Amino acid sequence: MLYSRRYLSIYIVLYLIVLLMLSSLLNGCGGNGSAPAVSKYAGKTLNATKMSINTLKADLQVNTSSGGSIASGTLTITDSSRGVSRRTRLVIAAPNCNGTYDPMTGALSLTGTYEYPAGTAHIFTIIGTLPVPPSNTGSLTITLDGTAYGPYVFGDNTSSNGGNGGGGQSNLTISNSTANTIVVKNGAFTGTPTAGKIVSSFNLGGVQYDGQYTVDIAPTGGDMAMDIFGLSISAGQTFDFATSPRTNLSYLESGKAFTANGGTFTVTAISSSSITINYTNVHFIPSAGSVGSTGGFTLNGTLTSPVTLQ
Repeated sequence: MLYSRRYLSIYIVLYLIVLLMLSSLLNGCGGNGSAPAVSKYAGKTLNATKMSINTLKADLQVNTSSGGSIASGTLTITDSSRGVSRRTRLVIAAPNCNGTYDPMTGALSLTGTYEYPAGTAHIFTIIGTLPVPPSNTGSLTITLDGTAYGPYVFGDNTSSNGGNGGGGQSNLTISNSTANTIVVKNGAFTGTPTAGKIVSSFNLGGVQYDGQYTVDIAPTGGDMAMDIFGLSISAGQTFDFATSPRTNLSYLESGKAFTANGGTFTVTAISSSSITINYTNVHFIPSAGSVGSTGGFTLNGTLTSPVTLQ
């Protein structure tokens, strides 16, 4: 009986030693007992807008997987030499891109291809670091057909592209919003407006125009762009979105698109260097052919923007 108890005690001690060793090993895998680090970059949708690529403009949306290190995105490329009405005629390509990201450091790598014009292939890569809003904006470089462009930031790249920069002011509000978006909510619609003047004739809908003005405002995550066809504009002139063929105003956010179909805007002041516009009860509805866009909203207010010759 004495030996049995002694052996039992030995077995118990050995069992406890094994448990302690296993516990130590498990704790070691977790970093001395600490919980695994949580990625600040996982499961995110991030946007970089208004990136200048030679004579083109580009907007990038990046999606990161919730688990693992898979990244994907869409690079929307527009012909900036013809204006900024990318909701309709100016998108030349919107290729998907795929790659990876580092869940701990945010390092990003994407590749993709597209054709423009048909039969002419282009290869692009996107290398950079994902942002951690609001503390930093990250960075990225786009290499298109062997030429590197950038660096850019996530968010609005108007200033970094040497565009109109600061100086624009807006006092715009959204009301009656039922749109299925994140940015367009009732209240202030913030963002720095930019404007361009394009002196180049073109034919649209059978009408010959001597150029156009473009006005753009892009809060983080969304983009509102307006064209005024024809350069003959004077202070006090009012345009009706429901009836005037000279106007186009639309809003884009994460693949959802809305177009103004009613309301007016008045050019209250215009010069070679700036433009001031007042919007009155401008109503937006989902753009034709925009899958997934529902609801609508109303825009009111005034903006003043510097004008750059494009």
